[in-house]
Amino acid sequence: MTNTYYEIRLSGKDVTLTASSSEDADMHILEEGLEGFGITPLAVETKPYAGLPGGHPISRRFGERHMTMHAELNAGSDTEEWAIRRRIIRLMNPLSEIEMQIRMHGVSRLITVIPDGVPLLTKDTFFSPLQVTLTFIAPEPFYRSAEPVESAFRQTVPLMTFPLNFMENTGMTTGYTRTADSVTMINPGDAECGMTAVLTASGGIVENPCLTCGDKYIRLLTTLQDGDTAEIDTRPGKKNVLLNGERKFLFDRTSDFFLLSPGENRISVSADSGSDYLSVRLFCTPLYFGL
Repeated sequence: MTNTYYEIRLSGKDVTLTASSSEDADMHILEEGLEGFGITPLAVETKPYAGLPGGHPISRRFGERHMTMHAELNAGSDTEEWAIRRRIIRLMNPLSEIEMQIRMHGVSRLITVIPDGVPLLTKDTFFSPLQVTLTFIAPEPFYRSAEPVESAFRQTVPLMTFPLNFMENTGMTTGYTRTADSVTMINPGDAECGMTAVLTASGGIVENPCLTCGDKYIRLLTTLQDGDTAEIDTRPGKKNVLLNGERKFLFDRTSDFFLLSPGENRISVSADSGSDYLSVRLFCTPLYFGL
């Protein structure tokens, strides 16, 4: 990505468009040309008390996000203008999904959108740049971080320094790596988010591994042989367990595929046996209400 004040990249199945302040972008956003790119829409419904002032909420939710872009095409000739116009029409397929990557205010965010409405293509005069209005709807209204957050249940313990000395930052330190029983996973986002946990048996056999966060847990009813890997996905709509890459129904029915709250989340790992051989890596993609 170029180092510009803003850049919006629209990636469909087989076509990509960019709107940016750089000279080589397909489009330039017009003044006040972005709508719905701010804070997540809110939907609150209340019901009045009978005979009393005020009322009480009966529904509180984040609404779907409607987004609109007003831009002009950056084309040096009629041929280039026609080519960009064709890509816009191809991109705006309501049966497909578009990955929108936004770089603005020094941050980079992702959101998945669906084309909503016919693209409007207009010209003020025959010789003026072609202007376009694109509308989208994001059923999942939160922005996603462009980079995942990772934590590992690993901790290095120093044993000795060679040669022996009492001076800081001198010599060579040796030690060993041991598996920690818990880790603090930080969710820097605005909303709860799911996570992906990768559990690997290394050096021995692990029986019925379990992840715990507060009073919620995910317990696998399986034995991981040395080298086996289990992957747990708790993201809404994508909850899943894979064993060596194959989908398996091998978790305790009382398990709760917990989400990570904004801020600190203390996650512990255990097993019926062989927990010392268990290596765990956690990944989450924070969600944000706005840019």
